[in-house]
Amino acid sequence: MSAVPPATGNRTTKPPRESSPVKGLRGLIPYLRRYPGGIVFGLLTVALMSIVGNALPLATGVMTDTLAGNSVPFEHSTQARTPLTLGLNPSTLSRFIPYYAPSSRRTLGIYCLIVVFCVAIKGVLSFSARWTLIGVSRDIEFDIRNDLLKRLLILEPEFYVRNRTGELMSRATNDLNAVRMVLGPGIMYSATTIGTMILAILVMVALSPSLTLWVLLPAPVVAVAVWFFGKTIHDLYESIQAALATLTARVQENLAGVRVVRAYAQEEAEICGFDEPNREYVSRNIKLIRTWSMFMPSLQALIGTTFLIVLWQGGHQLFRGQISLGALIAFNGYLTLLVWPMIALGWVTNIFQRGAASMGRLNYILTAEPSIDDRHAKVPEGTKPRGEIEFRHLTFAYPTTLSGAGSNGSSKSNGSGPHPVLRDIHLKVPAGSTLAIVGPTGCGKTTLAALIARLWEGLRPAGHIFIRRDRWRQHRLRPARIQRAARPRSRRYSQPARRRPGLRQGLRNHGRRARHHSLRRTKAAGWDCARRCPRSANSDP
Repeated sequence: MSAVPPATGNRTTKPPRESSPVKGLRGLIPYLRRYPGGIVFGLLTVALMSIVGNALPLATGVMTDTLAGNSVPFEHSTQARTPLTLGLNPSTLSRFIPYYAPSSRRTLGIYCLIVVFCVAIKGVLSFSARWTLIGVSRDIEFDIRNDLLKRLLILEPEFYVRNRTGELMSRATNDLNAVRMVLGPGIMYSATTIGTMILAILVMVALSPSLTLWVLLPAPVVAVAVWFFGKTIHDLYESIQAALATLTARVQENLAGVRVVRAYAQEEAEICGFDEPNREYVSRNIKLIRTWSMFMPSLQALIGTTFLIVLWQGGHQLFRGQISLGALIAFNGYLTLLVWPMIALGWVTNIFQRGAASMGRLNYILTAEPSIDDRHAKVPEGTKPRGEIEFRHLTFAYPTTLSGAGSNGSSKSNGSGPHPVLRDIHLKVPAGSTLAIVGPTGCGKTTLAALIARLWEGLRPAGHIFIRRDRWRQHRLRPARIQRAARPRSRRYSQPARRRPGLRQGLRNHGRRARHHSLRRTKAAGWDCARRCPRSANSDP
């Protein structure tokens, strides 16, 4: 072997860029297209629920005008010439109200039954919408989890070197739950909010355009607050998920390497190392809670201000005869109906911002492409690789720093430094022969076997692997790996044999059989003195 110039490193994966909420959620569109029937049925159910829910304040206003003795519901004596607004006014609305008679018990009985019937129908529709849309979200969660597994199975070991196991576990659990919340409650409450607000505002305009204008004055403030707090929540939650992934990776590494930690008495050091990311995770959550605690009171204050405006302006219009008592009660009922959509607007904003941040982290896995594939394959498909194996000037370096792997491919490859694992390897294994590679821990035995299975690839153009005079990269990946078999070292055999009598006896028997078989093969080759001759001082270990 000879010295080689500084290696250039393997092909690396660029770290993911920060994605906007819309770009992150765009990855859900292919999954939503798989369930068009359930989504359409759920949204139709939500629309019907909004229509039935908007009928309740109207029925309450009709009963109030019936008790007040108004000749026409929602009309006052001075409202006869009220101009049309969007094609609606109280006269237009009163034409669609049947069975009305002033001071009539029959009218009160009918509309009381209508209220009871609407409440029952709304409950059934609400259950159907939840059952359908949340069921679809669970199905999509199942599909995403399967796609994550399929993608993780085809990625090469380099991906797992650059991304710690704990981080991948966090993406597959916490981030996936946040995405499911977008697909279930997020879509359902968004549709409910939009449908309820549109229908309620149309009826409120028909009842009193001027009062509706007063009510909508805080709307721009609500829009600005939702935009500002939504952006802040998205950024904070993205940093929280990254901190949680680091924390999970730390825990997983300590649990997996607990024997090493105990062997070197590093318990206190690991506890101190765990304390820092833990405190960072808590501090980021406190920032999110502080922002959220400002968001909801702001919405509550705007809602309270709207109710004060209705009581102030509505009371003046009632005393001046510009609106009937039933219209004012119905208007106040619609405003109460809009309270939950306004609160849900903040909650849904939080859900969508969290889901967008989490989907962006999942897209990093779902869109990852293996760097080892069949793009250089020239051997016909179905051809099994056979023949001798030859290494020519093979050099290999792992794409990590000396201190460890960087997250999401952010670490610089040590291939640019003087520390390649394998240097200028020349080796030829004839077909049908047996080769044993021995050496101390960390000398590259496992790495060499992984290169044969194309789990890693050597540096190019520094060296190549040939199978029967064909470059290894020219063979198809699947048949090449099917032809290889490997058994990694298992931890079940790492326990000392003195603690496991059955294993100790089995090792003794296996050793006797191995020595007997080796002696027979040696004698067959003509080396009768192999058992008696001492080992040469210059022989390899």
